[in-house]
Amino acid sequence: MMPPAARQTRQQNGSTPSEALLALLEAERRTILHGRLEELDQIVRRKEALLARLERDPGSLRRAPNLRAVLQRNHQLLEAALQGLADVKARIDRPRALLNRMEVYGPSGHKTQIGTTEMQRIFKKL
Repeated sequence: MMPPAARQTRQQNGSTPSEALLALLEAERRTILHGRLEELDQIVRRKEALLARLERDPGSLRRAPNLRAVLQRNHQLLEAALQGLADVKARIDRPRALLNRMEVYGPSGHKTQIGTTEMQRIFKKL
Protein backbone atom coordinates (compact mmCIF):
# COMPACT_ATOMS: atom_id res chain seq x y z
CA MET A 1 0.00 0.00 0.00
CA MET A 2 1.24 3.46 -0.92
CA PRO A 3 1.92 5.94 1.92
CA PRO A 4 -0.51 8.92 2.07
CA ALA A 5 2.17 11.47 1.09
CA ALA A 6 3.09 9.45 -2.00
CA ARG A 7 -0.57 8.96 -2.88
CA GLN A 8 -1.18 12.70 -2.58
CA THR A 9 1.89 13.43 -4.72
CA ARG A 10 0.72 10.93 -7.34
CA GLN A 11 -2.72 12.53 -7.40
CA GLN A 12 -1.25 16.02 -7.76
CA ASN A 13 1.28 15.24 -10.50
CA GLY A 14 0.17 11.95 -11.93
CA SER A 15 3.41 10.26 -10.82
CA THR A 16 5.46 9.51 -7.76
CA PRO A 17 8.47 11.71 -7.00
CA SER A 18 10.81 8.95 -8.20
CA GLU A 19 8.91 8.58 -11.51
CA ALA A 20 8.95 12.35 -11.96
CA LEU A 21 12.70 12.42 -11.23
CA LEU A 22 13.37 9.65 -13.75
CA ALA A 23 11.39 11.56 -16.38
CA LEU A 24 13.29 14.75 -15.56
CA LEU A 25 16.62 12.91 -15.77
CA GLU A 26 15.65 11.65 -19.22
CA ALA A 27 14.85 15.23 -20.25
CA GLU A 28 18.22 16.29 -18.81
CA ARG A 29 19.97 13.61 -20.90
CA ARG A 30 18.29 14.84 -24.08
CA THR A 31 19.17 18.44 -23.20
CA ILE A 32 22.84 17.56 -22.72
CA LEU A 33 23.02 15.46 -25.88
CA HIS A 34 21.47 18.26 -27.94
CA GLY A 35 23.88 20.82 -26.47
CA ARG A 36 21.17 23.00 -24.94
CA LEU A 37 23.26 23.60 -21.82
CA GLU A 38 21.51 26.91 -21.09
CA GLU A 39 18.42 24.88 -20.12
CA LEU A 40 20.25 22.98 -17.39
CA ASP A 41 19.71 25.74 -14.81
CA GLN A 42 15.95 25.22 -14.92
CA ILE A 43 16.36 21.44 -14.81
CA VAL A 44 18.62 21.70 -11.75
CA ARG A 45 15.98 23.72 -9.89
CA ARG A 46 13.30 21.15 -10.74
CA LYS A 47 15.63 18.31 -9.77
CA GLU A 48 16.35 19.91 -6.37
CA ALA A 49 12.62 20.26 -5.70
CA LEU A 50 12.03 16.61 -6.60
CA LEU A 51 14.91 15.47 -4.40
CA ALA A 52 13.41 17.42 -1.50
CA ARG A 53 10.12 15.56 -2.08
CA LEU A 54 11.99 12.26 -2.20
CA GLU A 55 13.53 12.99 1.20
CA ARG A 56 10.00 13.10 2.60
CA ASP A 57 9.14 9.76 0.93
CA PRO A 58 12.25 7.53 1.05
CA GLY A 59 10.16 4.48 0.13
CA SER A 60 9.74 5.98 -3.31
CA LEU A 61 13.43 5.40 -3.95
CA ARG A 62 12.96 1.66 -3.54
CA ARG A 63 10.41 1.74 -6.33
CA ALA A 64 13.04 3.20 -8.71
CA PRO A 65 15.92 0.71 -8.70
CA ASN A 66 17.55 2.14 -11.83
CA LEU A 67 17.70 5.69 -10.47
CA ARG A 68 21.38 5.36 -9.49
CA ALA A 69 22.34 4.17 -12.99
CA VAL A 70 20.44 7.04 -14.63
CA LEU A 71 22.06 9.58 -12.30
CA GLN A 72 25.52 8.16 -13.05
CA ARG A 73 24.84 8.22 -16.81
CA ASN A 74 23.84 11.89 -16.70
CA HIS A 75 26.81 12.70 -14.50
CA GLN A 76 29.14 11.15 -17.07
CA LEU A 77 27.41 13.07 -19.87
CA LEU A 78 27.82 16.33 -17.96
CA GLU A 79 31.49 15.61 -17.31
CA ALA A 80 32.02 14.86 -21.01
CA ALA A 81 30.22 18.09 -21.98
CA LEU A 82 32.36 20.10 -19.57
CA GLN A 83 35.52 18.47 -20.91
CA GLY A 84 34.40 19.28 -24.44
CA LEU A 85 33.84 22.92 -23.51
CA ALA A 86 37.26 23.07 -21.85
CA ASP A 87 38.85 21.57 -24.97
CA VAL A 88 37.12 24.12 -27.20
CA LYS A 89 38.22 26.97 -24.95
CA ALA A 90 41.81 25.74 -25.04
CA ARG A 91 41.61 25.50 -28.81
CA ILE A 92 40.21 29.00 -29.16
CA ASP A 93 42.94 30.33 -26.87
CA ARG A 94 45.63 29.03 -29.27
CA PRO A 95 44.76 30.54 -32.66
CA ARG A 96 48.36 31.43 -33.51
CA ALA A 97 49.56 27.92 -32.75
CA LEU A 98 46.81 26.49 -34.94
CA LEU A 99 47.76 28.75 -37.84
CA ASN A 100 51.45 27.92 -37.51
CA ARG A 101 51.24 24.17 -37.02
CA MET A 102 48.08 22.86 -38.62
CA GLU A 103 48.70 19.51 -40.28
CA VAL A 104 46.39 17.54 -42.54
CA TYR A 105 46.68 14.30 -44.47
CA GLY A 106 46.60 14.63 -48.24
CA PRO A 107 45.08 12.20 -50.75
CA SER A 108 48.32 10.22 -50.81
CA GLY A 109 48.15 9.69 -47.05
CA HIS A 110 51.16 11.88 -46.32
CA LYS A 111 51.07 14.56 -43.69
CA THR A 112 51.08 18.11 -45.05
CA GLN A 113 51.54 21.28 -43.05
CA ILE A 114 49.17 24.20 -43.57
CA GLY A 115 50.23 27.63 -42.37
CA THR A 116 53.30 28.55 -44.33
CA THR A 117 55.39 31.63 -43.72
CA GLU A 118 53.04 33.49 -46.04
CA MET A 119 50.16 32.77 -43.63
CA GLN A 120 52.32 33.93 -40.73
CA ARG A 121 53.02 37.25 -42.47
CA ILE A 122 49.31 37.78 -43.12
CA PHE A 123 48.52 37.02 -39.49
CA LYS A 124 51.20 39.46 -38.31
CA LYS A 125 49.79 42.26 -40.48
CA LEU A 126 46.34 41.85 -38.95
